[in-house]
Amino acid sequence: GSFAYFNHIPYTDVPTLLKTLSNILPTQVIFLFFLMVINASIIGTIGVSISTAYAYAEDKNLPRSLNNKISEAKNFYLYYFGIIICAGLFTLLPSLPLDKVILGVQIVSCLFLPYQLIMNQILCNNVNLMGEHKNKLWQNIVMNSIICLILFLSVRLFKQALNI
Repeated sequence: GSFAYFNHIPYTDVPTLLKTLSNILPTQVIFLFFLMVINASIIGTIGVSISTAYAYAEDKNLPRSLNNKISEAKNFYLYYFGIIICAGLFTLLPSLPLDKVILGVQIVSCLFLPYQLIMNQILCNNVNLMGEHKNKLWQNIVMNSIICLILFLSVRLFKQALNI
């Protein structure tokens, strides 16, 4: 998306973008791009929806685990599926400028992803929470390197988005 945006290639949705880029890039690159878009959308849908539903259930002191059956954690699953359905319906709104929605989501992600990763790192190092599964030194080194890289890339993307 950003390749097309910064090279002034017009697009309104992913299929149109792929069709346009197929005239410029090799088929293998287009296929990889397609797989990455699908992968990102699945991870985004699952990650954001589950973490939001978990936070909601945590706040309400409700059962909140994918290990629970639907009958054991009805509110958690209702909230989880409700978020997915609402997000899907939102993208179907007529005349919705998807390019601006995507850019907005990227900006919000740039702001929150580093904090989420840092919080996860703190939780993964909490002995009371993780017990014997607490991060080892090598895991902390890898994760801290990834956090630094993502923080750097997030700042760059955020700066690029503001320069539009």
